[in-house]
Amino acid sequence: MNPQNRTAAFIALCLLEQPNRIVQDALAGATAAHWRKRADRLDAARPKPGDYFGKRWGRLDHIPDDPHILELDRRLATLAEVYRMRAYVCDVNEISPTLVDEIARHLGAEAAA
Repeated sequence: MNPQNRTAAFIALCLLEQPNRIVQDALAGATAAHWRKRADRLDAARPKPGDYFGKRWGRLDHIPDDPHILELDRRLATLAEVYRMRAYVCDVNEISPTLVDEIARHLGAEAAA
């Protein structure tokens, strides 16, 4: 069996064994709470006073004006804002966690039949 066929067989086996988990993960990505949680985690990861900034600076009561650290902060802030926008879109489209559970139960019943 060539590597591509082995990979395809492995993926098919995973899909057959865990269809609910895959669908639940995919649908969870469509909920506003999911995107808000990811945005909050990115905000928590942003550099802040009191953080340890490595051997070069150590622990500082301010954020160093190093371009790499400032770029990291900018990227994390931008991505957190994008995730909040995704949460807003999910809210507007009214995708609810109840719907996620209902679809997963339906697929589970089909897989058992």
